[in-house]
Amino acid sequence: MNRYLPFLRVVFLACATATIALAADDGKEALRLDTVTWNPVDHSLKWSVSKGSLDSNGKFQSSNQTMSYEIDMDAAVMTVKGERRGFSKMEAVTVRRLMDMVAKYAAESTVWWDEGQGEPLDKRPGRGLVENRSKQEAVKTASASVHKP
Repeated sequence: MNRYLPFLRVVFLACATATIALAADDGKEALRLDTVTWNPVDHSLKWSVSKGSLDSNGKFQSSNQTMSYEIDMDAAVMTVKGERRGFSKMEAVTVRRLMDMVAKYAAESTVWWDEGQGEPLDKRPGRGLVENRSKQEAVKTASASVHKP
């Protein structure tokens, strides 16, 4: 799971600073990236951006205006408000590889979690901390519980 961590830190830092990056030169009008969704099945990237302004403390204040964007990576087509525009197939391939890497990280993190890896940070009342188990033990336990009458 940690193999992609340096890359993902850069991606998440970029997303966290999206408001600053999209702010207009006068420092008042701003755009904020609200959501980003990658669908690894149909290779589509969707995101929404809010319009607003930055207050005197630099905090984003939404004007409740939101725009939605979508890219079909297989077709190399971006759609906004029903208008479609094509772009470079090479760029689409590059972005798809990047997003597939994020999807793979999510899938590997799911396995990591399901195998009980990592140090539990929360105690559950009456249950104590969960012990880490090897993958083989987890599979044996899951198989045994499935086959019980």
